[in-house]
Amino acid sequence: MKAAKVALEIANKTADEEEHEEKSGASVSATAIGIAKNIVGSGIVAMPQVMLYASIIPSLLMTFTMCYLSALSFYMIGKLCHENDCKTFQDLWRKSFANTRMESHDWIVTVFLFGMTFGGLVAYCKLFGDFGAYLMADLNLSETTMILLAHIPLQLLILPESINALRYFNLLGVAALVYFTIYITIVGFRYLGDGVPANVETHRGHIKDHLWVFRWAWLAPFSTLSSAFMAHYNAPRFIGEMKDKNQFKKATNFGFLGALFPTVVVMVFGFLSLRGFMKENFHISGNIIKILGHAHAEGKSAYLMVCASLYLANVLLTYPLVFISLRDTVLKAAFTTYSTTTRLIVSEGLFLTVLGFGLIPIPVDSVIRWKGALFGPFILFILPSMFYFRLSKDESPCFERNIAHFFFYFGGLVCVSSTTYCFLTAINVSLYN
Repeated sequence: MKAAKVALEIANKTADEEEHEEKSGASVSATAIGIAKNIVGSGIVAMPQVMLYASIIPSLLMTFTMCYLSALSFYMIGKLCHENDCKTFQDLWRKSFANTRMESHDWIVTVFLFGMTFGGLVAYCKLFGDFGAYLMADLNLSETTMILLAHIPLQLLILPESINALRYFNLLGVAALVYFTIYITIVGFRYLGDGVPANVETHRGHIKDHLWVFRWAWLAPFSTLSSAFMAHYNAPRFIGEMKDKNQFKKATNFGFLGALFPTVVVMVFGFLSLRGFMKENFHISGNIIKILGHAHAEGKSAYLMVCASLYLANVLLTYPLVFISLRDTVLKAAFTTYSTTTRLIVSEGLFLTVLGFGLIPIPVDSVIRWKGALFGPFILFILPSMFYFRLSKDESPCFERNIAHFFFYFGGLVCVSSTTYCFLTAINVSLYN
């Protein structure tokens, strides 16, 4: 879902702020924090399921590998933008294929960015249902009902042309992440000790049984991880706003390491504390907050309700920011100029389309995997490698050229394997056992 943040920073900057940043420039630490904040989103709730699918050691290796490779491709995009005076993915495409028939086909890039954003918004709809139904369990409100109720305030929030004021609520997302990371760590230690509920203890099994287990479900984690370390659409902006652009690699490393820490903590403690119980309740294990809210786990814990409330408020206020980015992408692709009426009609059409997909009865982890399988590999690996070979200089380091080759084929492998898994599970072929 972080992948859904296609242009959060782009959509939320005023002209005065952009001019100020251009004059002053962001420091290494400020850029690193911004990168980490863009990467870590509400999709972190699905990370323990990665370990459920791939077992402990393989999932950790996959996570560290994907983080490292994503950081390299993020840096590659930023470096290419700086060297070729590009500010967006579309600029990179046009510069890469200048004076060829492909120059005008930058819509290809837009399709991938659109897919990640649209998928992120659908995932948000699913989270409205998950968190809302848990919080309103005493009223017996279903997930579908909570999705529909959440769209009542959203209908008003998506109408303005610009909603810069809401960008300050990104701090709520940081608070939700910090609280959740601490909460899952405390619960993990308690469950690994003597505080584990009886029903969780009955099903969880021994840790040694989960160290390294080969299963075809290993095809799934990379699709989730494609979304987990995604901030690449904003790479051009991050390097463009830096005061010392030679420090971009350093900022990238710190940013991705900062995102890796809470991601691994939530994945490890979430899985180790609930491993067998997650398997027994496989149909709801894609959202670790939802599985903790099970009556045989934490149930109606006051601390968990605070966590769910923070995340519900976070996704509710983040949704319009991402939606406006999606809407503006469609408007700019379809119209040279447009009226307020056209903007409102397009807004309503997109709004209802996202809602329609959000009401399809599939869990949030499946949405994350589908968008990570179909769109993530192209943004993370395939497109950056294409841009590199079209724009890099002959004297480019050998390592960069080798990694660009690797990105192209690795991205294709991730796309094929992840899409295969998603398709097979969609037709009820189980690859877990």
